[in-house]
This record gives sequence, C-alpha cells and structure tokens, in this order.
Amino acid sequence: MFRFIEKLQNSDEDVKRRWMFILTAIAMVIVIFVWLAYFNNLIAGFSAPPEPVAEGTGFGFWITMKNGLAVIYDGLVGKLHWFGSILGEPREYIIPAQ
Repeated sequence: MFRFIEKLQNSDEDVKRRWMFILTAIAMVIVIFVWLAYFNNLIAGFSAPPEPVAEGTGFGFWITMKNGLAVIYDGLVGKLHWFGSILGEPREYIIPAQ
C-alpha cells in the first residue's frame, strides 16, 4: 500500500489526476450506497401495504409522488408543532441555593 502511494507521489500529473478521479468515484459510490441503505431503512419503518393500482394505469407515478409529498408534509407539520410547543411552554429555571 505504501509503495503504491510513493509510486503515485512520484508519477506525473496526468496519472495523479486519473487516480484522483477513480478514487473519488469509488468514494462517491460508497457514500451514495450507504445513504440509500439508510434511506431504505428509514422508509421501511413508515411503509404501509401498497394500494392496488388499477390495470392499464401502469406505474402509478403520480399516486406515488402524491403519497410521498403527503408523508413529507405530515412530517414537517409535526416538527413545526413540536417546535411551537417548545416555544409556547412556560420557562422554568432551577436556581441553586447558595
């Protein structure tokens, strides 16, 4: 491994640039794979049985988009209510006795 790095350090700029692109692409694929795996596990907790799609309508893209936007909207509204409840609660401070 260290010999490869030393050889790469001593090579010309075109070789360095090529290896930079290759290693960057590999790193991007790994990051996207981990992100998609996380996203898949996150969505799996919220998934419900799929609604049957009428025959002839095909993929049901707009139905999927509408349902996805509804889930996102409900999540955002829930977070806003939670944040509003924090701001609306009375402030209580504990002052230690001296």
